[in-house]
Amino acid sequence: MCRSLPSPSHSSLAAQTPTLVKDINTTVSPFDGSPAPGRNANAWSETNRFIKVGSYWLFVANDGISGSELWRTDGTAAGTTLVKDIQVGTGNSSPGFTYAQKIGSEIFITANDGTSGIELWKTDGTTAGTVLVNDIFTGISGSSPRYFVLVGSTMFFAARSLDTQNEELWKTDGTSAGTVNVAELRPGIDGSFPSHLIALGGKVYFRIRPGGTPNSSFPAYPCALGDKVLFSASDGMSGSELWVSDGTAAGTVLAADINNGSASSSPTMFPRFAVLVKHIVLAANSGFGSEPHVSDGTALGTVQLAAAEELRAPAAFAAGAGGMGASPG
Repeated sequence: MCRSLPSPSHSSLAAQTPTLVKDINTTVSPFDGSPAPGRNANAWSETNRFIKVGSYWLFVANDGISGSELWRTDGTAAGTTLVKDIQVGTGNSSPGFTYAQKIGSEIFITANDGTSGIELWKTDGTTAGTVLVNDIFTGISGSSPRYFVLVGSTMFFAARSLDTQNEELWKTDGTSAGTVNVAELRPGIDGSFPSHLIALGGKVYFRIRPGGTPNSSFPAYPCALGDKVLFSASDGMSGSELWVSDGTAAGTVLAADINNGSASSSPTMFPRFAVLVKHIVLAANSGFGSEPHVSDGTALGTVQLAAAEELRAPAAFAAGAGGMGASPG
């Protein structure tokens, strides 16, 4: 759920001349010379995010024939090929990399084969190795799995199913038989909707809708820092502020009331908190607008970085957050 900020190198910053690897979609739309997402979807290549598997990089593209599908490249035209037409024909399986996780040599993603809805898939970068893990919600509806997080070789995630009637906590070892519901935390049709999953110390921390509680602290943006989890929450008195937890009730306390009093600092990161050595980098409002802050999980160690005009968009820090967006997510 959080990302480490890489140290920039001179080589990575050196000016390079971009070159076309391959014209995946050779069709040209006569109506739009500069297509964008959601427009003329069958006439453009939807390359967006890349994930490394073996000697290839996986990505999503539309060649104008097979729809939006899973592709791979080794950086050459000959080595840039369709991995699998998951939804056979011109339909889009739209492989999802948002929560992608790697277990061994396989990448776990979401995809829609046109009959099972959005479900959990895995791929090793080959046609034969790209398969449906489990049709969790039988039928076209799909379980829409999300919030993948690894604990050892087990991946936890949230998903919908006919058995639980709504979104609950699931886990998988990568096999169909080993893909099971962990617990129905809120029995009935409402569901507990586990979200913001994060792994720390062999455990999974997450937010749910428990039911029966009129008020909520709305915990969000969890990030592991050392042996603790930092997150935003509201206790009803201090507004939405930065909290820290060691996994116990007694060890879950307000880290810093950045915007003193009942007002909220609304600590966030775009898209998530970023880890920088022994601190997290976040955006928070101390009363003068959202500014970059750093925190070590203590009140004294939570300080504003700068209020310079050029840093008034803390999203600039996210540009260096790198990675494939998997929780690592």
